[in-house]
Amino acid sequence: MRTRVMSHFQSALTVRKEMKLSQQVHHIEWIETSGELSALVLEAKLIKERMPSMNIKLRRSKDLCAWQLSQDTSGCDRPTLITHKHLQPGVQENLFGLFYNKKEAMGYLAAVAKKYQLCEALLGLEKVDEGKPCFGYQVKQCHGACIGKVSLAAHNLKLRTALQLYKVPVWSFAGAVAIKDGHSMLVINKWCYLGTANDHDELEDFAQSKDLNFDLDIYKIIKKAITGSHKVNVVNLSSSQRVDRFS
Repeated sequence: MRTRVMSHFQSALTVRKEMKLSQQVHHIEWIETSGELSALVLEAKLIKERMPSMNIKLRRSKDLCAWQLSQDTSGCDRPTLITHKHLQPGVQENLFGLFYNKKEAMGYLAAVAKKYQLCEALLGLEKVDEGKPCFGYQVKQCHGACIGKVSLAAHNLKLRTALQLYKVPVWSFAGAVAIKDGHSMLVINKWCYLGTANDHDELEDFAQSKDLNFDLDIYKIIKKAITGSHKVNVVNLSSSQRVDRFS
């Protein structure tokens, strides 16, 4: 932590943002956590609560959205933009992306279409008359799925392959899980952070909570932890096996 703090002051003479930050500092406070994972989650929560002027990367987004693929009657996979009001990450199938706003989502889909030479008409990015080629085909940026030169099955496979890296996993547990981090347990359900438990009573209370508020930044932190460095520290709280989780 000392190294992190000192790095701001060391850059104050060369970086304008760091200089401004240094001039505004009057005192430094810290909160002790049981581990790095707890610290990352706490940081994400505090930034949204206190809205620091020089840290906007982790601020809450009210316009969160994602693409969802569904197949129409012709057998073509069509992306539909699911906005914040109807979005349920961890519950909905075939969800891809998670974007802070509609503009970011549209830009991403357009970039995917261009990179993989997909048909923008079939993706809903361009309107064309039935049977007519899209603009991309005319400039050799579409392989012709819009006019049958490429099968819909091939186009579907290419689209799903392109989006796979950004697939939002459906929550694979029956209920809440706990991630052991030092002497505490972070309780998670459907990718939502429910709280940090320091004893069995708190653990049970958080596990039964229905207060699921999805946060994109915390989701990224938890997803990385639960599939990587903390994979062996995950305890399924819905399991019939009861263990001493604080041992």
